[in-house]
Amino acid sequence: MGSSDPEEEGAVSPGGKEFASMLRPDELPYVSASLGGVGGVVKRSCEDFVVTEVMSEFPPAPSTKGNVHYWLLVRRTNLTTFEVVARLAAALDADAAEIGRAGLKDKRAVATQWFSVPRFSRKLERMLEEDDVVERVQSSTPLELLELRRAATKLRLGQHSGNRFDVRLAGATWKPEVVSSIKDTIEAGGFPNYFGPQRFGSGVDLAVRGSRTYSEIREAYVRGDHKKAQHMKRTSRKVPLKCLANDAFSSMLFNVWLARRLSRRFLLLKREEDDLDLKDDDLKDIKDDDIKDA
Repeated sequence: MGSSDPEEEGAVSPGGKEFASMLRPDELPYVSASLGGVGGVVKRSCEDFVVTEVMSEFPPAPSTKGNVHYWLLVRRTNLTTFEVVARLAAALDADAAEIGRAGLKDKRAVATQWFSVPRFSRKLERMLEEDDVVERVQSSTPLELLELRRAATKLRLGQHSGNRFDVRLAGATWKPEVVSSIKDTIEAGGFPNYFGPQRFGSGVDLAVRGSRTYSEIREAYVRGDHKKAQHMKRTSRKVPLKCLANDAFSSMLFNVWLARRLSRRFLLLKREEDDLDLKDDDLKDIKDDDIKDA
């Protein structure tokens, strides 16, 4: 995920209304804020934060004439998702853009995640056999290869079912009455599942950078320069920092919306009049005009 070092991330200097509308993670409201907490430290070590990607469905096996991709389940420690992509690309003589992933995982963690790589290596101009893939990953990367399977398609963003977390809270003050009160409050009103600080880098710098990218793309469309707008969209999806910034901005929008809803004392478990309930199959039917009208 994003680094907290502004120099490393190429930090911007936010200002004006684009900064005023954003909230740092430590500024967000919580339903149990008045009850205090149990203290403690999260991620004192990587082993204190274990995240496992859940994949409930896999694509069908490829036909003999169809495209073939290898799906690799790997475990890594203290590496970002983009660092893993770079290691796999180097080990398997592939371009980083050819490596598929379903999402991003925390760096300071023990993370288990799926990736995909095409069987045909354009750099080597030959097919990679399973034994070759296993040997290359195990001998030239710090990754632990847990499973390998063939698939007809590349792994796409959002294709996983979710993530399972095992978190150890070190140094907590365990007061049963406080824990019980927090539990009762959350069960009654719901839990605001915000995106955490690792999504935003230093403060809100990445989110501001992402908002500016969206503004530039929109301005290009307004001017009628569709070619430039499409180029900027493609670039924002392929360049790691731009991709992180876009994710940070969309995550910030969600956090701000959720915080405002909480400030109006809406119960998170109760459906409000203007809520939109969507299933995965509904998403393909949403058009740009629907989003603008909303």
